[in-house]
Amino acid sequence: MFLMKISLHNLRSNKAMTLPYLIASSIFTSFLFILLNLYLNTSIRTMHNSSTLKNILMLGVILLTFLVFVFMIYASSYLTKLRAKELSLYSVLGMNKKQISILLIDEELIFYTLSVFCGLIFGTIFSRFLFLILQRMVGLSEKIKYDFSVSALGIASVVIGLIYLIIIAISVHRVYGLNIKELSQTQKKSENSGKIPWFFGTISFVILITGYVIAVTTKNPATSVSRFEIASLLVILGIFGTFMTSDIVVLNMLKKNSKVYYNFANFFTIAAILHRLKRSSVALATICLLCTAALITVTTLSCFYVGKNSLIQQWFPRQVMVTSNSKDNASVLANLKKVAAKDEIKLTNINSLDMSQAIYGSLKGNSFNIDDSINAHYQMSLVSLNSFEKNERKNFHLKSNQVLVFIPDQRYNFSSIKIRNKVYSVKKSIRKVGFAPVNDNSIVPNIYIVSENAADEFNILKMTPVFKSITGFNLKGKRSQKNRYIKSVERSTATIKIASQDTMQKVVNSLFGGLLFIGLILSFIFIFITAFTMYYKQISEGFEDRSDFNVLHKLGMNVKQIRKTINKQVVITAFAPLIFAIINQIFAFPIILKILKLLSLTNDRLFIATGIITSVAFLIFYSLICVSTTHNYFVLIEGNIDKSLVEEN
Repeated sequence: MFLMKISLHNLRSNKAMTLPYLIASSIFTSFLFILLNLYLNTSIRTMHNSSTLKNILMLGVILLTFLVFVFMIYASSYLTKLRAKELSLYSVLGMNKKQISILLIDEELIFYTLSVFCGLIFGTIFSRFLFLILQRMVGLSEKIKYDFSVSALGIASVVIGLIYLIIIAISVHRVYGLNIKELSQTQKKSENSGKIPWFFGTISFVILITGYVIAVTTKNPATSVSRFEIASLLVILGIFGTFMTSDIVVLNMLKKNSKVYYNFANFFTIAAILHRLKRSSVALATICLLCTAALITVTTLSCFYVGKNSLIQQWFPRQVMVTSNSKDNASVLANLKKVAAKDEIKLTNINSLDMSQAIYGSLKGNSFNIDDSINAHYQMSLVSLNSFEKNERKNFHLKSNQVLVFIPDQRYNFSSIKIRNKVYSVKKSIRKVGFAPVNDNSIVPNIYIVSENAADEFNILKMTPVFKSITGFNLKGKRSQKNRYIKSVERSTATIKIASQDTMQKVVNSLFGGLLFIGLILSFIFIFITAFTMYYKQISEGFEDRSDFNVLHKLGMNVKQIRKTINKQVVITAFAPLIFAIINQIFAFPIILKILKLLSLTNDRLFIATGIITSVAFLIFYSLICVSTTHNYFVLIEGNIDKSLVEEN
């Protein structure tokens, strides 16, 4: 009981450090409960394609749990480091390692109890609000109601409890593995300047540039995902190496320049920044990567969400699409018209195109290289000349070995095309067609080859082509009649497939809306972790720097000069991660654009505009974080300066 009283007193007396930790833990608990509550919502299971949304929500739960685990371990170790003197004092006063361990366990149990209590209360309050946001983004029916899950409360409490158990185990292990009496000396150790890390600084910079080069020079969308992963890994390694070594190399170069270094305006700033980088380079690199993750996540997913309608329009150029055997198409269409007449619906803008099965590959110049569907960034479909002429209401009169080529949103600039080592003459590159369905609704863009020569078709496919007819039409009538008609005709069998824009809209909303919802939550967590990482970094540096600035003040540096010096070093070190994050995003643009094109999202301007808006919004939010955390640093520094000397100045 006595140790519990000490624990409570410690939490109150160290509220500048413990209160943010408690707030962070409570917020994480809130979001974990909210995601679990949405995942366990029974009414969501009744919606169309509910499995997609539920899988996305579960992915969010897993990623959030991982982020919470990593941050809580980091924050707990940071708190232990900041309280080194306090723990050593307990040892001097006669406490043994067991009692100190119990003291830390009591504190973590208090943290757990308060964070779960506060987190679940706030989670309960805001879960309905976030459910409404999800309902809007995903397009959930009004029949899908908010549901409060008691199981979500229990699961969230258990998950957070397991994280705290791991923190307790690490804390106890740390206490038993260290000499408590030496902890007080950890913050007073003199900084060993050592040798300038020229080699590692150069290597880190080269690794970072290599990652940028890979991202910029990737031209083949088929390899963009794998190259993006490689580039991301190199950038992560390069960022950590740059903040740990390269910046120190540059500052030491400035330090050797006597005209720059021995200038009153630069002397203290360069020395202070060099000292800060040596102490907190890992924290700065972590902040940079968190900012990069937030920027890229929000930009990419927002582009997906905004561009989803154009993707649906590409898959479904008409409200209803029918795929059937070309021989049976006339009878299928006649039956659909009969059903429409009963429902008082008219079929308009009827178009039909006979297409073969697709072959997958990549287009390099005028050569189409056959590849498997996983690595391909195009699918090629053969189109019947007779069907194409009827669709376009034109006559093209193709000769033997002549073809027409159509690539949506692209211009084919070659007079021939090579497929399976055979060259075909391109009579015309079609720029625009009235009806261009995507084969099997694939996300891989189509290349349409129009030919009437059976030998050409056999050579391209390496088999006798089997054409299927893809027909599309719009509906004219009342909304209720349209919905009833779609429900009555929409089906899929071995010989016929009927689907609608409305159904696909629900599927895409569920996928992209769910991804954006999870992405925004995770981005908020990234920003939140960034804010707390900056806060703890500023607090720890404030405790370590206040005696140094007090000495400088006694040596003749007035408060105004101290504040000016602090402002310079804080601005440079605080905004360096954000600058690198924006640079990372700029270099990531080309390769992400390739990935988006691989998914048939070809609006480059939309992605660039989304990136600029996201960066500006993030810059404003980041600046507010810097201002608030820097204020705490000023309070610690200026509060330690001799007041009598301040009055004299």
